[in-house]
Order: sequence, then structure tokens, then C-alpha cells
Amino acid sequence: GDPITVAVAFEAGAPVALNGVPMPLVELSAALTTLAAAHGIGRMVTPDVVCDAPAAVLIQAAHEALSSAVYDPDLARVSRNVADEYAQVVEQGGWF
Repeated sequence: GDPITVAVAFEAGAPVALNGVPMPLVELSAALTTLAAAHGIGRMVTPDVVCDAPAAVLIQAAHEALSSAVYDPDLARVSRNVADEYAQVVEQGGWF
């Protein structure tokens, strides 16, 4: 399809609006899934995991863009390290 631009608004690190329209996370995620999947966005491939998560890919990209705009470089580095550690725990099923 034709290219589109989406704007995700965050409050306290959580997405709360899409293109200026406030909505609950479940609704926002569903809308992003529809938009992203229609444009071929959302397939994540790592050495261990293949996952289709269009909304998650967009939310992560938007949050990273926001973080890079407001964090100082040291805080950004720490944030990336924590995110990487958390991802490893999730991939290994460590929440059980």
C-alpha cells in the first residue's frame, strides 16, 4: 500500500494515543497491528525466535525514537542494557 505515517503518544513510558486519538492499549495495539501488517511491518527474526508482532515492532521503534530524543547518552546506554537483559529473561521463559 501507500506509505503512511503514524504518531504514537506516550505517557510515563506507555503508549496512550495513536495519531492524536487517545485509546486504551489493547485498542491501540489492534489498530497498529492492522496498519503495520498491511505495510509488511512486524516480522521479528532472531537466531532463536521468529515472531509476527506488527504493533510491538512499531511501539518499540516509537519508544526508541522518543528515548533517543530525551535521554542523555549514558542513560540511553543503561536503558538499552536493561532492555536486552529483560528480553533474554522473556526468551528463556524466566517469568515462570
